[in-house]
Amino acid sequence: MSSAQDEDATLALSSVSGILLNVLIPLQSNAIDPVDVDSPEDSEFEKSLCAVWDLSSIHDYARIFINEAQVHRMVLKAISITRRVRTEELVMGILANVACFMDTATVIVNDEDVTTVLGRIITGSADGRVLVESLRLLRNLLTNCSNNYKIIVGDISSYSIINQILFFVYNTMNTELLSSAIETMKLLISTQPELFINKQEELNNLFRWICDRLDSFEFTKETSSTIISFLIELVDTNVIEHTKDDMSKIFKYYEQALHEFSDDEEITNMVYKLRSMTLDSSEELTFKPDAVFPQSED
Repeated sequence: MSSAQDEDATLALSSVSGILLNVLIPLQSNAIDPVDVDSPEDSEFEKSLCAVWDLSSIHDYARIFINEAQVHRMVLKAISITRRVRTEELVMGILANVACFMDTATVIVNDEDVTTVLGRIITGSADGRVLVESLRLLRNLLTNCSNNYKIIVGDISSYSIINQILFFVYNTMNTELLSSAIETMKLLISTQPELFINKQEELNNLFRWICDRLDSFEFTKETSSTIISFLIELVDTNVIEHTKDDMSKIFKYYEQALHEFSDDEEITNMVYKLRSMTLDSSEELTFKPDAVFPQSED
């Protein structure tokens, strides 16, 4: 690195040095938790993590944090000594933000402790917010670290992460965690299909479970988009065995989605795509498009 580049890096690091010191000093003394560990208020340390969280979503700052300050090592220490789930949530959120960018994601995925902590959190935490951020980190690593496929897949397999994500889908009452788990399963199916070679039964059970509960999911634009795109991904595996009863439930969901979100081009396009994938010639004779896809009056 040239002297000019060294100077730029120093100046850049100095712009966040105060925030980093507020994180580093408590870590050095292992004094990051407040006296009242169960306090609902953010501790001073957590307020500093919030500042890092905000800045780490900006690429330039993410580079400084990882390349110049190794913030991922700091927050990994924090998660190893804290007794607060709020601190865990912030740590996983910071790592997830950093993993939004290919260059910084590549750095942290090559740190074995990052993937180890990720696997342990996903399979061991009972806190919804911590799990949402952990699944977001996993999705960002899968998206931005395709060259590190073996590292990620190795941890997914060794920690039985797929089974744990299925557990979240089937059991959580937390809408945000449910959406995050479904989104993560969708990405795993599309990017790591070899993980599901011997899981046809699990995929069929998941498809049927979702079909049986379509009318009970929170009906928001985000949730509908997640569910429809996931159904597309499942059907696209060509191992899904869907019945007419399944299709009836899906068609009903089509109708509601198009009625509620007719102005959303993304959802409309996904609905039409899923319809074309799931409608066979025998069903087409009895299916009434006008009932599901209202025609314009002009």
